[in-house]
Amino acid sequence: MKLRSFLSLRPLLIFLLSFLHLSPLPVRAQDLKASLEQTAFSAAAIKWNPDTHLPSVIKLDASASLNEDDFLTNLQKAFELPAHLQFVQQKESTGPRGDRHIRYKLHYKGLELARTQYILHLKEDRVTHAHGQLVGEPTVELIPTLDKKEAYQYALSHLGLNEYEAKQGGAQMSHLSFGSDAGKEDGLLLLSSAFEDKKPENYRLVYSFDMTTMDPLRRYDVEIDAHSGELVAKYPTLYNENIPTRGTSLYNGEVDIVISDTIFKSEWPDNEAYWHLDEWNAYQGSGTSWWMADTDNFTPGGYENNWHVVLETDPISLSGSQLQLAFHHRYAMEDPDGASDFNSNYDGWDGINVRISLDGGSTWEVLTEPVPAYTCNSLWSFGAIHMEGTGIPGWAGRRDVWTQVSFDLSDYINETVNIRFDFASDAGYTSVDDNSLFGWQIDEIEIRNSSGTLYTNSGNSTNIHAYSKINWVGNIEGKFRLRETTRGGGIATINAENGLGFSDYVDFVQDTYPFMSAANQVGVGIHWASEQTYDYFLETFGRNSYDDDGGAIITYADWKEDDEINNAFWAGSFAAYGLGDGEVYGSWGAIDVVGHEISHGVTDHSANLVYHRESGALNESFSDIFGAAVEFFAEGRDKGDWLMGEDIYKDIGSIRSLLNPKARFDPDTYLGEYWFNTINTHDNGGVHTNSGVQNHWFYLLSEGGSGENDDGISFQITGIGLDDASAIAYRNLTHYLLPDSRYVDAATYSIQAAEDLFGENSQQALSVMSAWEAVGIYMDSRLMTSDTLLQFESDLNDSEYKYLSLLNKSIESLNITEFNFSDPDHFTLQPPQVLPFQLNAGDSLRLWVVFSPENDSLYDESLIIESSDPLHPTQTIHLSGLGTGVTTGLSDNYQSQPGIELSVSPNPFSEQLLISYALPRPDYITIEIRDITGKLLYQLTREASGKETVEIIWSSLPNKSHAASGGIYLLSLRTSTQVLVKKIVKQ
Repeated sequence: MKLRSFLSLRPLLIFLLSFLHLSPLPVRAQDLKASLEQTAFSAAAIKWNPDTHLPSVIKLDASASLNEDDFLTNLQKAFELPAHLQFVQQKESTGPRGDRHIRYKLHYKGLELARTQYILHLKEDRVTHAHGQLVGEPTVELIPTLDKKEAYQYALSHLGLNEYEAKQGGAQMSHLSFGSDAGKEDGLLLLSSAFEDKKPENYRLVYSFDMTTMDPLRRYDVEIDAHSGELVAKYPTLYNENIPTRGTSLYNGEVDIVISDTIFKSEWPDNEAYWHLDEWNAYQGSGTSWWMADTDNFTPGGYENNWHVVLETDPISLSGSQLQLAFHHRYAMEDPDGASDFNSNYDGWDGINVRISLDGGSTWEVLTEPVPAYTCNSLWSFGAIHMEGTGIPGWAGRRDVWTQVSFDLSDYINETVNIRFDFASDAGYTSVDDNSLFGWQIDEIEIRNSSGTLYTNSGNSTNIHAYSKINWVGNIEGKFRLRETTRGGGIATINAENGLGFSDYVDFVQDTYPFMSAANQVGVGIHWASEQTYDYFLETFGRNSYDDDGGAIITYADWKEDDEINNAFWAGSFAAYGLGDGEVYGSWGAIDVVGHEISHGVTDHSANLVYHRESGALNESFSDIFGAAVEFFAEGRDKGDWLMGEDIYKDIGSIRSLLNPKARFDPDTYLGEYWFNTINTHDNGGVHTNSGVQNHWFYLLSEGGSGENDDGISFQITGIGLDDASAIAYRNLTHYLLPDSRYVDAATYSIQAAEDLFGENSQQALSVMSAWEAVGIYMDSRLMTSDTLLQFESDLNDSEYKYLSLLNKSIESLNITEFNFSDPDHFTLQPPQVLPFQLNAGDSLRLWVVFSPENDSLYDESLIIESSDPLHPTQTIHLSGLGTGVTTGLSDNYQSQPGIELSVSPNPFSEQLLISYALPRPDYITIEIRDITGKLLYQLTREASGKETVEIIWSSLPNKSHAASGGIYLLSLRTSTQVLVKKIVKQ
């Protein structure tokens, strides 16, 4: 086969009738390059971002010798970056050849720029190249108008939650993850451009909240404008002693697994219970006192969400008369106000109390009637969050002054007891929100009778111990269970079938091993698959668990909460696999599904691809890629396949196919058949559908193949094998891609990854390029159009508008040089274009073609577009227009396409506008209003059916400066298959 040369990469231009992104470049790259002559980058190869006029990729000359610090210093100076722009190192990884890769988050004046990252690549401590997102000086006001509490109320409102429901959701998520993400900083003040380009003017000051809904179980990062309370963005983040032995799995027969012969303790060790001896504000101003606080992450100290930590005495024998417990304490916790408003069964949030045990700590009861008295009768943290029920009393709020407390212990004479000082917090307000909440301090603990002292602790570590009492999973009788600690931080497989909440989940257990019980087959299969996934990433890439830091792999089998019975998901710190309905689906714990979900964790801790639109499709695709690779690893090359989820079907079927995505109605060509329009909100912009493009790329890269794609381009690919293809995909994901990367980025950096691993002219690098062309991301120039004909019909003295989008469907930039109409009197462009116009890789230019007839006849004309594409320097769009009878006024004159009705009234209008539409079937729609320059004034996306009306109050539109102006505006209604456009007039 004669391979096409890819050394000189050229652009591709494609024309689509769709809504896409506009990106002019009025400043030429050569002018920017000329300004670098006296800098460290004078000999560097630079790729420029046309939106920011800053470099997106820098490849240093071989003679350059800059370490990471020198590079960043020179970068700041050479490109005149803002003085307050900071590069904060996020993580560093080392490749198989000793190459280093440092990923930075960008901050401005101490505020993180959300999802804005920069990566340095080094060999022998010398930067060879760098890429990422550099930004100019944000223009937004950095002092928030709203405080965190106010912004949180807006977030609750936008999600339709109250505080009670939000606290429940946060507690549920923390419990399900065994506390691994408890204490995540919430309400962080950030600068975010959301889904807009990372231009300085697009950044907004936001509060970011990690929020969970319970019904259904969903998790989001929610960004709230810190000035207006507007919902800026909502990003889904729910995706979901050791004994070697064997077990019977549901789908893979007998398998090798590792189990435990230990009932895992529910307590955590002292150093994670946060009780410690400290001199800070100690009793009587000297020595040390017991203090319940985290002093590493708070100054001077504080506590976080969902804690349940205790200080427990050794056994004490009570005898004699006038028995009394006394101690001194001070505390500062969440104010109890508001608890009863959300649930009348409670009158406080976070709280503390004192308890006693008569059976060596197996059971405990709250000591009552202290002096001074408890301040609350029923604490939410103990009752609702830690599942103790209503009526648990305790102290809450603040007592800043050291105060003595006493309890009468006369009822416990002649008993041997343990005393516990018990603290619990909920999922809401903590020291993260108010650093004056220092927790609880205790000293001078003493139990006396009439004759003297029976027990004392005056701030020392003898005869008393600290624990965390979070009981994540219910204990169940059985000697052996599906847990192990030989891999990273351990693997735990939990049985969720018998309950609808974490308090009902239990271990899979047996009294003997091997694990051959039919009742445990689902758990055995998932446990084995989790172990195999860990082994795959460790043995193939040297990666220690999904986070490369030994993170515990926690999975829930036979999940049936929140209508997720027929699903599997990754929730940021644990995975869950649905029970299956038993008719179409069995258990969702198949090997490729488990590999898929845990791979979401790998993505979270590397590129962290936003789960939305193209970046979300890539996120899903990488999970499919590694899910398939894990299946081949575990089952062998002769048994594995290129289908996803085929085992879970009761009959024949699969969820997706990497070999033939169209068999499951997914695209195998970028923007081709079955491509899901990403402007729709369904499935987060089609993440599970559009993943088919990279899925098929990976299959072709591994196995090879030939055929013709949806663009009519023939291909023949030389496969490089699964191992090399996986190495390229993994390097791309972990070393190059950024949170908002798109398909053109995946193509660009997979080529770089292949060249890193195998060399610039290697077969692997050439096959990577050929495989991308096979799925519609091109290296060299081809001018293509999806529709060469635009048809118009308009009344005389009026105009009809139709969208035309020009898309650069290659990995290099392209210049549009001319627009020429054969009849410029009756056909024009809106807005008029300043030429030449540069389209960056993957970007597009949206235009309006306007037809304005003078008589009732047929107009047969054309639009000729010239570009820098050397193979197709001109592209002709045929224009067919029909002029019809004269109308008066501007009543609705748009001839709706078959099956859809659209009307607007009144038109012209002054303030109120009613948009009515009728759909033949349910669909996702987007309504937009733009001025004639293309500026967006209004957008609404939602699921719709039948006949509906939307009311718009013009003075309430977000962009009031434009909304106040009279003139002509363009209204569009987009469905999954059609776009209807209507001209409206503001008086």
